Amino acid sequence: MKKIVIPDVAMGDAEVDILKWYVKEGDRIKKGDVLVDVESEKASVGVESEYDGVITKILHKEGEVTSIGQLIGEIDET
Repeated sequence: MKKIVIPDVAMGDAEVDILKWYVKEGDRIKKGDVLVDVESEKASVGVESEYDGVITKILHKEGEVTSIGQLIGEIDET
């Protein structure tokens, strides 16, 4: 199982808002696919998949606030 974590989108910001998920549990994804948009006070970015596989778990919903480095989902490399 591979982890989807919030990257350090802007130096000094500790939290981000989950804006929009582009995938749901069960979706097959490829490395480089944008999975979710997140926004801090300084930047808005799309978080890309680092792996090919299937989304097995989404842990934070749109509109939730989470921390840099926080686990937000999981990918099964099958």
